Amino acid sequence: MLILGIDTATTAASVALVRNGELVMMEPCPTASGHVETLLPLVAALCARVGECFTALDGIGVALGPGSFSGLRVGLSTVKGLAYVLGCPVAGIPTLDALAQTVTSWEGLICPLLDARNGEVYTAFFRRTATGRVEKLTPDLLLTPQTLCQQVTTPCLLVGDGILHYERTIQADCRVAVSLSPTCCMLSEVIARLAWERFLHGEKDDPSTLEPLYLRPPQARLPQPAGLGNLP
Repeated sequence: MLILGIDTATTAASVALVRNGELVMMEPCPTASGHVETLLPLVAALCARVGECFTALDGIGVALGPGSFSGLRVGLSTVKGLAYVLGCPVAGIPTLDALAQTVTSWEGLICPLLDARNGEVYTAFFRRTATGRVEKLTPDLLLTPQTLCQQVTTPCLLVGDGILHYERTIQADCRVAVSLSPTCCMLSEVIARLAWERFLHGEKDDPSTLEPLYLRPPQARLPQPAGLGNLP
């Protein structure tokens, strides 16, 4: 199975092709928020480089967020259009789940962190077993770094770009020993691989109802016309 993975939720946005769980090729996106004109040509160029066309795709995985509001909208709209044209299955992958899966040499608690701005981070708690299985322990969360540190009560690996912004706070406020991995890795390969695993189990999402995981309302809002007051 040839699976396309798209991540426009993070600062290290990228696209990747995975065949039967193995990476074929991965390319970075120019930016995490300005893909409207570039994402589809980038996917086409990626397919061309490996000698395939859109019709060869057996499925598409896409980052659902949390992450960049505009990036998520562009990524999901592109995937919905491709799925409609190609008739291939789609799997939405939460961004924090993909980030947790990048950890390969740790046993125990994992806490991926993405910068959510406004002094907050997107996070969740996972546990990685000795066999490499990653289990999600909490839903996705929007927390201040200080609140996060209060939740960490056992040794934990923190991974993600949120560490770059809040490393001093984390080191000062965490009451137990934590290991920090402030990586900004491209997640499209992991997203494609997780989608492939879902397809193998007969799982897929309905593109028409697939929505981003924002955790907070988008900050850009339409102004309310003057004089209308609170409408019922």
